[in-house]
Amino acid sequence: MVKAIKLKNVEVESASEIVVEALKLPKGCWFRGSAKYPESLRPSLYRHPTAKTNEDREKLERELIDWFKERSVPHVGNQPRNDWEALFLMQHYGFPTRLLDFSESPLAAAYFAVVDGIKNKTDAVIWVLDPVAWNEAALGRKTASMTPTINSTDLKGHLPVTSDTSTGRVEQAYPAAMRGIHNSSRIVVQQGVFVIFGNLSEPMEKMYLDKRFPAGCLFTLTVPALKAEGVLEELQRLGYSDAFMFPGLDTLARLAKAQLGF
Repeated sequence: MVKAIKLKNVEVESASEIVVEALKLPKGCWFRGSAKYPESLRPSLYRHPTAKTNEDREKLERELIDWFKERSVPHVGNQPRNDWEALFLMQHYGFPTRLLDFSESPLAAAYFAVVDGIKNKTDAVIWVLDPVAWNEAALGRKTASMTPTINSTDLKGHLPVTSDTSTGRVEQAYPAAMRGIHNSSRIVVQQGVFVIFGNLSEPMEKMYLDKRFPAGCLFTLTVPALKAEGVLEELQRLGYSDAFMFPGLDTLARLAKAQLGF
């Protein structure tokens, strides 16, 4: 009989406790901050109210990428050279995609989690993913690089669905952890990495529980709502602030207005 896997959760009450837990992990784990618990680890494209089938989602992705390519020209300095570049630009600007953002930094993820937790008056959740263990199960094999890039043949089944692709279908079932294109300074400072979904619409945590991914390759660290303010203050003292996490003139303008009482 297969032993049931439970989703592990560890409660943390300070930035130092987050670091201690992170140092216990295998090297190379990824993190995602959220104020929702339990959050569904499912990307925005899969949350459409009526696109429920693979065919629906593939058609929707094709329309979104074509729409972006046609209308983004005046707003994007360097036009995407291929569909992958288009997809990552879309993710950066908030378009619905099959991508989920993660970070290689537990403290960057913690910052997002506690800021949202304070805003929504909820516990803050940091999802922890072992990308190597996840990919080995998701792809069904060991690969040359267990966190592949856009040029890897291991992501052939996850190609963006456009008229440029050979099949026009998402062939791979499970999500894969991947390294994306650093198309903005924010991805660099946030140490951004990604998970790209396949043709299964279930959230990652449900796949983990139902499909018997390796135990411990996905779990959560939770900051109780009452501790979130204190953790945020610690993170800010360590240099994690809006000015650092969101470099750009829009952030500077927002900070100037707040500091000068506007």
